[in-house]
Amino acid sequence: ISTRVETAKNANVDALVSLHINSGPESANGVEVEIPNTSYRPGFHTAGNNLANKILDHISNLGVKKRGAFTRNSESGSKYSDGSISDYYGIVRQSKQDNFLGIIVEHAFISNTGDLTKYLSTDAQLEALGKADALGIMEYYGIEENSSQSLQQKEKSYALVYDFDYYVNKYADVKEKYSNNRLGAFNHFLSIGMKEGRQAISTFDVYS
Repeated sequence: ISTRVETAKNANVDALVSLHINSGPESANGVEVEIPNTSYRPGFHTAGNNLANKILDHISNLGVKKRGAFTRNSESGSKYSDGSISDYYGIVRQSKQDNFLGIIVEHAFISNTGDLTKYLSTDAQLEALGKADALGIMEYYGIEENSSQSLQQKEKSYALVYDFDYYVNKYADVKEKYSNNRLGAFNHFLSIGMKEGRQAISTFDVYS
């Protein structure tokens, strides 16, 4: 788990989405997502809940019962650096400590005959779950299908006010997170940069 989180951290990700198949009592069925608790950097709880519900919506469109998004606190009493109770799951806890979102998608119960037969038994069923994951993530982050072409078109339409190289080199926080993520930088500009009046090209300043 630590290696996975470290790999994600080194890639400057926005989120680490860990994909699982659940197991439990034979009567238990459906999809659920484990998200950060409200302790220490509570914004990740809100972001995790919002991302989880996008994924849950798409998976439930396949007929899988939607169980919801859940938090789980440490059962050993471990705490975050601010003294608040830590998360139970390593993916969630360690991602939060490294300042990015970590969630766990439990797609269905392999211990439930219905889930196993309908959603987990064939490559086509598993592929459908994977596509549902991807669509939920794309919807949350505002990514369109065929996103490379879409990004080129969008950048072109904003060419008078936005230039990728200028934007990432002007702002240290953007460069740190998005220097190798052109789509991420553009989405940051649209969702945050424009609202904050950030300059994204040398020839246009909203305050001039």
